[in-house]
Amino acid sequence: MSNEVKLDWVFRNRKDQSQESKEGFWGDYSPWTSMLALAWATVDMRDFTVRPRAAQVQSNGIHFHAIATWGAVVHLLGLGLGWTDLRAGLEKWRLENYALGLHPILDSVKRLVGDDIEALEIYIGVAPRSIIQAVREIQAAVSGVPALEPLQDFSQGDYAEKKQSWLRRHPLQQNGLGSALLNSGDGLHLDGHMHSTLLERGNDFERTQVRQDFGTHSIITITKYHGWGYRLAVQTATLLESPLGNYSNKSVEVKVQQIGSLGTFVFDPQTSRWFRYSSDYITADFTRQINIHRWGANK
Repeated sequence: MSNEVKLDWVFRNRKDQSQESKEGFWGDYSPWTSMLALAWATVDMRDFTVRPRAAQVQSNGIHFHAIATWGAVVHLLGLGLGWTDLRAGLEKWRLENYALGLHPILDSVKRLVGDDIEALEIYIGVAPRSIIQAVREIQAAVSGVPALEPLQDFSQGDYAEKKQSWLRRHPLQQNGLGSALLNSGDGLHLDGHMHSTLLERGNDFERTQVRQDFGTHSIITITKYHGWGYRLAVQTATLLESPLGNYSNKSVEVKVQQIGSLGTFVFDPQTSRWFRYSSDYITADFTRQINIHRWGANK
């Protein structure tokens, strides 16, 4: 007899409608932002998975759940792992057979979408995406190198055939997350909505955040989720500077009011990106975690 105990919970997401706008707390509307808070809160919960109830899928289809889930995955990979080339990062993970135990963000993504994660690589690879433009602009805020339009260096390769093969093997009527993502050009309207939530142009830090510096560690508390990754990137120079010189081991905890902590982030000068580092992870080795961050570095 198994000693495993399984508990099923029902989560209801109730948001303040006044916060759901392009300029509001989330920077966009539900369902594209519906799972963001839950996704960040459960990154380190290794035995926690999120799946729609069977009755919900039968009555409404998987459409809304797929939008919310893929939106959360893009934020975890683009901001949590700091991947600027999501396709390259996902390809390297695929070559590792989507193994667990590599990085807490990857483990969390695997719990959210399972084997359907390959569909995101295909989705990014089959067409130029504004998602990639957004994370490149975050990188450019640090590096000072202008972000190239994805169309300029985009190559579809064999991803068109990969997409057709996926759809043949995973018919849409099976209610799969991957099929919902790949059906039509951008059936979930993920691309434009993710661009809106990832980027935020305001630099009025005094009114919208509080920053506390403690030598090699800082805590930033922001009043809204919208664009927090871009705001962190803009402050990189001042976060790393000190009377004693630049800290190579600087860490920053990012907190968002109404959500809580998104985790502790460290900066990689090789990629000009911040990524989430977990010191108490199963494989807490810093070198390993930074190497996985570099899987998604653009060339």
